[in-house]
Amino acid sequence: MANLLPSVQDILLLTPEIIILLSGLLILLITPFVEPKYQRITPSLAIAGSLLAFIASQSLGAGHRVILNGMISVSLYSAFFQNIFLIVNFLVVLLSLTYLEEEFANMGEYYAMLMFATLGMMLMAASSDLLSIFLALELMSVSLYILAGYFRRHSESNEAAIKYYLTGVLASAFMLYGISLIYGITGTTNLRAVGDFIGVSGSLARDPALGMAMLMLVMGFGFKIAAVPFHMWLPDVYEGSPTCVTAFMSVGPKAAGFAAVLRVFYVGLGSLRLEWTVIFAILSVLTMTTGNLLALTQKSVKRMLAYSSIAHAGYAILGLTVAGTALEGAGMSSLLFYMFSYLFMNVGAFAVLILLRKKALTSESLDDFNGLAQRAPFLAFLMAILLLSLTGLPPTVGFVGKFYVFGAVIQVALTGNGFYGLLAVIAVVNAAISAFYYLRLLMNIYLKDGAETLTWRYSHSLMFVIVFSALATLYFGIFPGSILSLAQQSVKILL
Repeated sequence: MANLLPSVQDILLLTPEIIILLSGLLILLITPFVEPKYQRITPSLAIAGSLLAFIASQSLGAGHRVILNGMISVSLYSAFFQNIFLIVNFLVVLLSLTYLEEEFANMGEYYAMLMFATLGMMLMAASSDLLSIFLALELMSVSLYILAGYFRRHSESNEAAIKYYLTGVLASAFMLYGISLIYGITGTTNLRAVGDFIGVSGSLARDPALGMAMLMLVMGFGFKIAAVPFHMWLPDVYEGSPTCVTAFMSVGPKAAGFAAVLRVFYVGLGSLRLEWTVIFAILSVLTMTTGNLLALTQKSVKRMLAYSSIAHAGYAILGLTVAGTALEGAGMSSLLFYMFSYLFMNVGAFAVLILLRKKALTSESLDDFNGLAQRAPFLAFLMAILLLSLTGLPPTVGFVGKFYVFGAVIQVALTGNGFYGLLAVIAVVNAAISAFYYLRLLMNIYLKDGAETLTWRYSHSLMFVIVFSALATLYFGIFPGSILSLAQQSVKILL
């Protein structure tokens, strides 16, 4: 019988996760004893935990070690995504400081839930078993349900939490049913073992239940990454949640979802790639097109960014479709790079919304940005960089991310696959559509006159997040080689 107790080596390899777990527990334990004037000790602990976990993860990514009886895989692949989650957590803690103080919200539970959600994401990226993926996903999801409804006195926040919870439970049910079918067919939940079994004796023609299992998993993960038609919850949840929570949800859970999807479908269901490649290609077209067209009609900037995040999920799914072809390495590495590039531009854009909200603006309407360049030229310049990156224009990291994802699709098309040629055309057209609503906001910032005169005062933590995000957007747009090389090395463990 296998030893179920973790070894000392297992514990050492889980150092980043343990640091995040202990940070969250410590924050929960001390919160009742902290006087209001010392409330900032809890975000300080969250920041320290994120930085320590980030440092620890740098020394654990080399090689590939499977621990906890095959449940967890420690490798460059898991480390790549974990770094994304830790950076997001660090930035969101910073942009939450003044936001929570002005809302008179209790800070301790908020930062503890951020840490637990981050822990769930880290475990999702490292999981190599369907059960550990599901448990990590539920840890992340429950924490996010609480965060979405954190402002209990706001009806919009309550509504966001209820909608997120109901759709999340539905997604979990689909996923769990798919996992149970796979276990019934293969007798295991380990992804490598599932892949080996299906590769030898599994086929949709021989076992229709396998097709049902695959569809259930597609639907479950489709909800988590907000792929159309499983996106219905996202705009209302993003709009009703606290903006700092929206910034966190727009990047972290999405990246965690893609980390798990890539491992489940490429490793566990790799022999069915012909079938799931077609499914993901259809989802990609629906997702990017629906997200962009609906974003065009929005008057609320926060809601516009919500729909644009759906469109960006569609671009990322393109990498999944290429992962099912002979150019699998290019598809997977482009997906990883796209998730990294999306981190800075999206968190930075939401940080600008929060900063404007602090200065007597709601920052919900496009008109609220009118004349921002005259009132705050430096902030307008930073927002312009972030919007150009979201649009996918050089020399930003958003351009490089789209370049590699679209380039991978075009490479497959050049092998004579006309289906991928059509995908590439649709993706480019969608990128052009997205330019309209991003540049429309930029036009409001620079070409329209604002009705308000503001006495500008900065929030140092928010400005740090915005400046850091803008600089990272430019730096990795001009020098993307290190991250792209890391992404290419990270996916080798899956090949």
